[in-house]
Amino acid sequence: MICPTTLIPFHESEVRALVQSRPGEVRVGQVVGVLGTRAGPDSWQQAHRAGARYALLGIPEDLGPRGNLGRPGAEGAWDAFLPIFLNQQANHFLPARQVLLAGRVQTRDLQEAARGLGSEPRDVLQLRDLCARLDARVAPIVQEIVASGLIPVVIGGGHNNAFPILQGVVAGLRVRGEERKNGLAVVNCDPHADFRALEGRHSGNGFSYAQKAGLLASYFVLGLHEGFNSQEMLDRLVAFGGRYVTYESVFVRQELDFGQALEQATSHVLASTCPVGLEVDLDALAGMPSSAQTPNGLSCEEAARFLHHLAHRVPVAWLHLAEGAPALAPEGGARQVGKALAFLVSTFLKAC
Repeated sequence: MICPTTLIPFHESEVRALVQSRPGEVRVGQVVGVLGTRAGPDSWQQAHRAGARYALLGIPEDLGPRGNLGRPGAEGAWDAFLPIFLNQQANHFLPARQVLLAGRVQTRDLQEAARGLGSEPRDVLQLRDLCARLDARVAPIVQEIVASGLIPVVIGGGHNNAFPILQGVVAGLRVRGEERKNGLAVVNCDPHADFRALEGRHSGNGFSYAQKAGLLASYFVLGLHEGFNSQEMLDRLVAFGGRYVTYESVFVRQELDFGQALEQATSHVLASTCPVGLEVDLDALAGMPSSAQTPNGLSCEEAARFLHHLAHRVPVAWLHLAEGAPALAPEGGARQVGKALAFLVSTFLKAC
């Protein structure tokens, strides 16, 4: 059962405070479910019985990116996302009544412990230890969400959280009687494979840790940047059986089009016959404030097309959006990241 200090659920009064009501309109925040003050198996299951299908969970942290020698700022994505998502119109396009606003993982103490840590080896070791402590908080929350029959929609935070999400989904399915001895499948829209060495937990090795733990049955990376993945990591990925399509092969050399790349990803994970997690690292989007922001990448529309295509075609087990860092673009960064995240989540909910 979740330790009561590791999940901070929303109160209905907090949600109302974020919603800008207007006569004659109904906003998403006025119809979503709210977990309330008591988070436990019964409350998740009650929400599911009442019609909830998705649980929105925030992880406001940047421990993983900093432990990977990346830039800070990913702790702000959840707060940027929430008011924009909740103030969308609740109309027939979006199944807002199927959404449960679960809350956010308690990260304040870990973030405070990381204050002042830099890139010195001793500091990096501390950041990676804090990241491992965060893993231990995220996994049980995801487990209870999945065990109740809900689909987690997780807003990070760094991509390090992919590992405890996989842990939690596997454990939650086991509670439901769906043993996944060979693990799960993942399609990751990301310029980086995140298959780095097992050198302590950080945002660059979530999937290699998952593979080592037997949680990863099938893995496909879409939009990988050729100049920012080491040969050693690519060799490890391919030796495992993972596959990828690079950004350059689609958008520069035009060896295949984006639709063909989506089909390759779909076919690869469908062959595993496993539930599939969809991952989008906002580093993949051109010009998006993120830990590894890049001028060349997918458009927000292409990332949405990725989610729409996969959610229609595969048995989706979760959605995870990572690495948005509003503070890295102080002029309008929160709105840019928040609107992108709200658009991607809404696209997924409509398609799933």
